[in-house]
Amino acid sequence: MSNFVFLRAEWRELFAEAPRAERNGVADPRACCFYARRCLELAVSWLYDADATLVQPYRDDLSARLLEPTLRVLVGNDMQTKMDLIRRQGNSAVHKTKPVTSSDSLPVLGQLFQVLFWVARNYSRVPTNVPPASLAFDPALVPRPIPAEVRLKRQAELQETERRLAAQDAELTQATGVGKVLLAYAPEDVQQAVLTDLHRVTAYTIIQPRRLQQELLRVRRDGFAQTHEEMSLGACSVAVPVRDHDGLVVAALGIVVASLKRDRPKLVAALEVAAQGIKRSLVTTFAQ
Repeated sequence: MSNFVFLRAEWRELFAEAPRAERNGVADPRACCFYARRCLELAVSWLYDADATLVQPYRDDLSARLLEPTLRVLVGNDMQTKMDLIRRQGNSAVHKTKPVTSSDSLPVLGQLFQVLFWVARNYSRVPTNVPPASLAFDPALVPRPIPAEVRLKRQAELQETERRLAAQDAELTQATGVGKVLLAYAPEDVQQAVLTDLHRVTAYTIIQPRRLQQELLRVRRDGFAQTHEEMSLGACSVAVPVRDHDGLVVAALGIVVASLKRDRPKLVAALEVAAQGIKRSLVTTFAQ
């Protein structure tokens, strides 16, 4: 039995992650905090994809998404605070050497339960899948410890997992059209962080910092970004910025195709029309 069984019917991806955090709640509190943060990241990412009232921040990471004002409006101050506590405790579990105990991890599990409970209550598509309002987190359902020698290996494994996930995120930033647009309009410190840690995904991925920097300048000059087999062989992409009512770039809109040789101008034009439509929607939402 799990506290998160209410996710099983409709929220399969979250149900795969939340019980993983729960299984480690007492047995390995450090791992629990890490997986709770990972589950939160998936839930928040889903929210940004599913809810049109949320504005994608200029930086595509959990911290920036949690600080986005439209998220606070959607979930409320209390829920946003719980989300940020999960994020910070997960970061601390991976990067700091101080002991992490069940007095740290069990509250994190409780907060994760409340976040996912809120998501399921507000976004479940099938009425019978909506968890009852009386449902509450039960610490007694958290499994008990695993052997100490297994726990000793976990922090290094978690650090490696985080490194791998971070590398995947970096690949999406440097090797996709949408990523290049967002990076081109990101603050200088964000750009430098990416430029100093470039990864090769295919033989065509740009891994020379100066060359990618020039590419970003072209994106700002031309108003669109393009890629040629930089993320996947046989796939090209083009993307344009989406601006808010102040003209600031808040998101990017792109498309993946087999080739850009003939249709790039048409694709750019179509994406720009769509981006203008999104901008008008943002302006209308802001005005309300």
